[in-house]
Amino acid sequence: MSVEPKQPCKSLSNGVDVFVWGTENNHKQASLKDGLDEAQNMVYKVITELKEKEDLINSVKHNNRVRPSF
Repeated sequence: MSVEPKQPCKSLSNGVDVFVWGTENNHKQASLKDGLDEAQNMVYKVITELKEKEDLINSVKHNNRVRPSF
């Protein structure tokens, strides 16, 4: 996933810059503010997924240390 501009910014007739972002096969085009909002949402999603994976890994590590006694 990339939030870097895929092409140089262009000026619309009303002076708003165009920002293009997205994956290789799915590009979106909007104002810079919309692009930054989308980038923030992507970063938040990635951080959330990483925290969930970290929690799962820590849970597995913790469970492996606890051995049942017979």
